[in-house]
Amino acid sequence: MKSLNRALDILELIAERRGIGVREIAQVSDLPPATVHRMVAALAQRGYLNKDRRTHHYTLSPKFMALGERVRQQMDIVAIARPHLEALMAATRENANLCIRDGYKIIYIDQVGSPDHNLQIFTKLGGSAPLYASGVGKVFLAHMRASEFDVYLKSVELRPFTDHTKTTPSELRAEIAAIQKIGHGVDDQEREMGVRCVAAPVFNHARQVAAAISISGASQRIPKQRLKKLGRQVVASAHGISMAMGCEGQGQFHSYI
Repeated sequence: MKSLNRALDILELIAERRGIGVREIAQVSDLPPATVHRMVAALAQRGYLNKDRRTHHYTLSPKFMALGERVRQQMDIVAIARPHLEALMAATRENANLCIRDGYKIIYIDQVGSPDHNLQIFTKLGGSAPLYASGVGKVFLAHMRASEFDVYLKSVELRPFTDHTKTTPSELRAEIAAIQKIGHGVDDQEREMGVRCVAAPVFNHARQVAAAISISGASQRIPKQRLKKLGRQVVASAHGISMAMGCEGQGQFHSYI
């Protein structure tokens, strides 16, 4: 934790000075020059800092602009999606969720809870779940390119959370093919027993998947015969959010065949 705080202090100092060398950083931060050199070298190697070859001063790299843009987009998505989530919850009387992808997992960044129940599950705000074991996660997988999906399968252990979790590549491929065909994903008690979710993708102005939304609730409240209707409702809500984000039509699923 101490090293992390030191690195953040150095980044903030470089941002404030708009260009500074190792010696000056060491003087201002009261850190040994060797420590400063090691930290700025690591930050530069990760692409967070640029070094001027003439002055040997370090400045923040454009990578921070990309990170800032991602934060801005996330905030925009929350604001744009909120009224649609509220309408979706009112129509279904189930929790309505908004998620983004973070590597090989999804993060729940907004939620409109149903007043009809207080189900405390993994879909709570700030919670996460693996891509393969969540409805919204499988929606993201369905939009991966074939090569990326193959890498994913080789990189992730498909460990079971319940008896319903898809734990083999063949099972997951079949599930993804079904999502590509019908346009929405289902988590049928795969992450937590007694919980079902129905999810659909949200597209940005470039027709790329920027987020996904879902409704979640107890399996008693969401029997299998209700899934088809809920799928239409979730897809319609996702389409409304996509249009509000500048998407002039739904994106296309990538085919693995």
